[in-house]
Amino acid sequence: MNKINNILKNKKCLKFICAAGNENIKEVEALSFVYAYSGFNMIDTAAKREVIQAAKRGIKRAEKSNTVAICVSIGLQSDIHLTKAVINRTKCDICENCINQCEQNAIFKEDEKIYIDEKKCIGCSNCISSCPNGAILKEHKYKSPCEMLLNVLSEDIDCIEFHCNSDNENLILETYSQIKSIYKGHTGVCLDRSKLGDDRIISLIKKMAQDNDNFIIQADGNPMSGKNDDYNSKIQTIAFADLIRKNNIPAFLIASGGTNSKTSEFAKLSGTAIDGVSIGSFARKLVKEEISVPDFFENKAAQESAIEKAKKLADTVLKYL
Repeated sequence: MNKINNILKNKKCLKFICAAGNENIKEVEALSFVYAYSGFNMIDTAAKREVIQAAKRGIKRAEKSNTVAICVSIGLQSDIHLTKAVINRTKCDICENCINQCEQNAIFKEDEKIYIDEKKCIGCSNCISSCPNGAILKEHKYKSPCEMLLNVLSEDIDCIEFHCNSDNENLILETYSQIKSIYKGHTGVCLDRSKLGDDRIISLIKKMAQDNDNFIIQADGNPMSGKNDDYNSKIQTIAFADLIRKNNIPAFLIASGGTNSKTSEFAKLSGTAIDGVSIGSFARKLVKEEISVPDFFENKAAQESAIEKAKKLADTVLKYL
């Protein structure tokens, strides 16, 4: 509990997102090691015991077990972070566009067929938009948020993040109430403005923040869009964060969605006070080459290269928080 309390108190949260759908154990351990070692103070994982344990091993390798917090993501069926891609073989002509577009290396060709490794897929939809035949669909391997939570309660986790991208406000409030009745630690929400207009989403957030000390909001401006290190991808993120701030909602506010090395600087230039930055797509892509080395934990050159890139990212973001 002290880890998350210190992060909230200092208002300098630097969260690395493994991805809520990422069940690639080897990758999660390697990424957690690199980003914990490099200055990130929170690691966000899927709600699976083996994934959480892999993140812990990575953090332990970095010798940061006492300072880096574990956040576990759970969500509603409508949330895009918890979807998986599936192949419709009757439409697939094996053009391999999807393989070239998958940044998770989750799609591969074998015996003249295209396959998707479900454990690596994070539901980003890059493959879907790249397929000329509409042969790839989204599928939700759904468990209720409370069921997901109950499966990992025995793990030593520091906070829960509820992904609640839905237009059903009653469902969101009811589910969040159930989550808080089960988990007594720190809870937060991750949401964007795609389902609800500004007035409705602010009303919803205010209800969720009531009687909730240290309420955490992750303002997800444009989910899974932070592939490039530019300013454009974070416009929606900072606009959403600014909307929350201007409505005086008492909360610890983290910018997410399209985030990269320029997010905290952009927020400062915009006059929007944020307490942290959560980086997923950009951070994973940044060290993808090194992490993909088969013997990563025995390869000092790969480790040093990944850590150098990750530390530069951490230092740049923290400079403006």
